[in-house]
Amino acid sequence: MYSEEDSSNVDTPCYLPQTLISSWADAPQQNPVWSNWLTGSMMHCDVTGFTAMNERLSRLGKEGGEIMADLLNEFFDRMLRIADQWGGIHLKYGGDAMLLVFSGEDHALRSARAGLDMQEAMKDFFGLSVLGEAYDLHMRIGIHSGRFFSASIGDPEGLMHYLITGEDVNRTAQVEPMAEPDQVVVSRETADLLVGSCKLEPTEHDHIFVVTEASTPEFKQPLLDHHEAPRKILTRYLMPPIAAGKVRTKDRDHRRVSIVFISLKGLTGLLQDQGDEQTLQQANTYIRLLFTAAEKYGGYLSQSDVSEKGDTFVVLFGAPVSHGEHEKNACRFAFELNNEFNKTDLQLKHQIGINTGYVFAGETGSTRRRDYTTTGDNMNLAARLMAAAGVGNILVSANTVERLDDDFSLQKLEPIKVKGKSQLIDIYRLDKVAEDAGSSATSRKISFVGRTPELRQLDQIKRTTESGKATWTYLHGNPGIGKSQLCREYATRLKQDGWKVFTGICQFYDANNAFSAWKHPLRWLFQLESSEDEEQIWNKIDSLFDEIYPEGKIFAPLLADILTIQERSNPIINSLDLKTRREKLIQIIKRLISSSSTQQPCCLFFDNAQWIDSSSAELVREMINLEDKPISICISSQSPQPPAVMEGIAPDKTLYLEELSPDECKQLLSTNHELSPEDQDAIIQKANGNPFYLGELAANVISKGELVLPDSINDAIIMRLDELDNESKDVIRRASVIGHSFEIRTLQHLLEPTPVD
Repeated sequence: MYSEEDSSNVDTPCYLPQTLISSWADAPQQNPVWSNWLTGSMMHCDVTGFTAMNERLSRLGKEGGEIMADLLNEFFDRMLRIADQWGGIHLKYGGDAMLLVFSGEDHALRSARAGLDMQEAMKDFFGLSVLGEAYDLHMRIGIHSGRFFSASIGDPEGLMHYLITGEDVNRTAQVEPMAEPDQVVVSRETADLLVGSCKLEPTEHDHIFVVTEASTPEFKQPLLDHHEAPRKILTRYLMPPIAAGKVRTKDRDHRRVSIVFISLKGLTGLLQDQGDEQTLQQANTYIRLLFTAAEKYGGYLSQSDVSEKGDTFVVLFGAPVSHGEHEKNACRFAFELNNEFNKTDLQLKHQIGINTGYVFAGETGSTRRRDYTTTGDNMNLAARLMAAAGVGNILVSANTVERLDDDFSLQKLEPIKVKGKSQLIDIYRLDKVAEDAGSSATSRKISFVGRTPELRQLDQIKRTTESGKATWTYLHGNPGIGKSQLCREYATRLKQDGWKVFTGICQFYDANNAFSAWKHPLRWLFQLESSEDEEQIWNKIDSLFDEIYPEGKIFAPLLADILTIQERSNPIINSLDLKTRREKLIQIIKRLISSSSTQQPCCLFFDNAQWIDSSSAELVREMINLEDKPISICISSQSPQPPAVMEGIAPDKTLYLEELSPDECKQLLSTNHELSPEDQDAIIQKANGNPFYLGELAANVISKGELVLPDSINDAIIMRLDELDNESKDVIRRASVIGHSFEIRTLQHLLEPTPVD
């Protein structure tokens, strides 16, 4: 969610089209949700030749990203300067495509003139030499004249999006593919406006003409003053990490992401049948559903684009910042969006495609107009899957499916042929996502090795708890270091000694859902099964209340939200205000757990507590305050500090997990994998004692026969880097140039500012 605190010194106007900025400059007090019509000529430009270049450069990783960025920016800067000379306003990027609009007097002639000049400039991009290979870039340009519906949609208090849609927008998208490379083609409507000022030739397509010559109109670029455009409003049209200045978009990354392409159909028909207001309302409802689901699962709406039959939205997971597990989060987002959409009465339809892979991500464009974009063949494949999905379906690539687990129900379909691929593509339809997600740990299940000192300290905590004193332990360490593994091993030992063990799972996407970390402990307490209906669930809840807390049974319905079941109303519950409901809920959970502990000692584990919601953390604090109960709480986290709500309550034990020793690493590898001594030594040296890295590297050696960095480790590293501030990222970037080890003075020398003559 956007907040005014996110506003930074980002040059916001450069990331937004002039039409949007002008609308706000003209009416700075208007409702953020609005629509208007743009009249003029729309140009769609699509470049061929970048795909082959992309594939070659992608093999070079970050170096390839920097080369690609330079090429794209040189190209766009050149083209946009020409368009700007003729009054063209750049609306949107679409990978290596551009969408512009020309308004005002002689808009059709100025668009044609700009198109011809741009094609002339394209000759400088023929025979482009990249790493010793020559590439020819060509461009198709299509122009259509008419009226284009523009809308500002989203949350009036939060994120916004600028949408361009309508019949004439769709028509522009239809015209461009009818051009041959190096041609400028126009529709009949544009051709009628060009009579007498341009030389036109018919094509094999009905009502489509090639512009071969155009006169030069008189045109003076108007001076624009947008000091009145409210910057805080404009910032809300940017992706939050960019708006907050947390991403230096000039740094072109080569990163692995999950891409969700959504085709939304029906807005053009609504405009024709029901008018502007109804179209605005329905578009706004849809985009708010999209924003809500994307925010929940860590995705970012990157762009909307034009298409021949509707509108396209692109949502990224893993860029511009990563929150981990982006394959799972992308699929959860798509499934939830589809579910929520199906509950509405919107007169729209959509279909979705998801793919995962490496893309070039970063700033694209000119000094005057740029944007954060992602390009590459994996973007194209996601778009192809979207097109093949069919209304109401979610198609997922094999690249994405290989990182999913049993929480996702998928139907493998017949492989399909897609444009740009010589081989058939394996595809899957996403049918269902489990509401009750399993552990977020992504590491392969491996044998437990080492951690003897930590287990000894945990045994001390165990004995203290068994004496009747509540305890709590804080366990922290780097991702993949084995926190979850240690907790599972300790939990197994406690169960063998007759303890009750509850495990709360903290998920990134539940960080804003009150008491979400308590869902699993409560389901275990009541012995609930996922296959049970609500009547069976409530019978079990009533039974346990009757057994250990009969006087609290009247308040049992307060548990419904946490357990995601329908609440049973009663007059007392209905009379409670929100504050009292919360207090009673905390009270009954404390009583249920404490009563349970009188029969057997209890241990509550909360894993990945860096994502724990504040309500769950508050309840954990309340449990810790039950000093005279045999209850032990163990919180594990990537953060060195416990959740803020725990401040003032010192842990009985704080454990920091360090890397495994070389001997422990060798034992771990020998127990779980069949590897040669040479491979073992190479893996141990590369993994630096991290159990997750050891397992992933070993699996890669076994499956691929070579020691290469697996995507899983790359993702973990990227997520950690994204958490750093820009200055720290710069230090790491420069350090990586030196190598794996170096003297600190060498790095200090690299960080010294370059003297200016």
